Amino acid sequence: MKAAVYRRPGLLSVERVPVPVPADGEVLVRVARCGVCHTDVKKIQHDLQPAPRIYGHEISGTIAEIGPGVGAWSVGDRVALLHHVPCGQCHYCRHGSSAQCDSYRRTGTTAGFEAAGGGFSQFVLARDWIVRGGMVRLPVHVGMDEAALLEPLTTCAKAVSRLGTPAGSVVAVVGQGPIGLMLTALLKACGCVVLAIEPDAVRRGISLAFGADAAFAPDDPDAADGVSRATDGRGADAAVVATADHEAIALAMRLVRSGGRVLLFGSTQRADPVRLDAGDVCVREIDVIGSYGSDIGRLGETAELLFGRASEWRRLVTHVLPLADVNSAIDLAATRRDGSLRVLIAP
Repeated sequence: MKAAVYRRPGLLSVERVPVPVPADGEVLVRVARCGVCHTDVKKIQHDLQPAPRIYGHEISGTIAEIGPGVGAWSVGDRVALLHHVPCGQCHYCRHGSSAQCDSYRRTGTTAGFEAAGGGFSQFVLARDWIVRGGMVRLPVHVGMDEAALLEPLTTCAKAVSRLGTPAGSVVAVVGQGPIGLMLTALLKACGCVVLAIEPDAVRRGISLAFGADAAFAPDDPDAADGVSRATDGRGADAAVVATADHEAIALAMRLVRSGGRVLLFGSTQRADPVRLDAGDVCVREIDVIGSYGSDIGRLGETAELLFGRASEWRRLVTHVLPLADVNSAIDLAATRRDGSLRVLIAP
């Protein structure tokens, strides 16, 4: 089969590699679509993991082969895959921190080499724990493009849950890329007033279509004024930072009210120090929290939300490129070129 193999920083090489063979409890999936996640972009551009690897973890496709002992699934079933599933029994899982579970940190989808997602390939192997807890059957009306959004949408649903804002809360979402737009739509669905903050004028306009009540540029004085007007001068009840930009974190801290919350979603790179005013945390009682990965306990309801509004979520997909153009896809996702939002690979 063909796969895009990471060989050196900034470059994927389309090569022929062996097709994985499913063992007991495992399933081989023919990949239809795989989203280009910014986490993978960072790994590829900054050499965060040793080569060779086959990246890609936002996967939809069709079951091509089933290993011994697999029940409830058949060849030809259309599915979406997660690549991480927690054990559900360890200390972390029992205390609501399943993304810190050792089992969760094992990557459960692979196309060869060290398991790294494997979606940038024609076939991907789902390990037994993924088949048991991280594989979702697709309804007939759901296309492969929308289905490839399930994995990132589950991470956004977890973030909204961790934020814990009740209906009627005013929430600023800083950054309106595909993840920020997902967060905006989910918060709006929860009954929040959502104020989008985004430097790109086109993306600000798109945020309104995804439910934002207003949209501002980060350097626009109207941003602070808009938050003030929406909250009788208090400030936003919460802010979500859907970008790794440190200035965005500082802006979020300024926009929230005393006693509010700031959730960091895009700061996934380790050893990335940021300055915070300790007085904001202590005296103003602003909670700064993070959210990473998905919550398997919410997989069913997230799938229903995606499948029930599939055509609306499909608007996030702006580009679908063949595997041969995988490096162009990485560039599109990294640079926002040509109005890109979610970029998909079609192996």
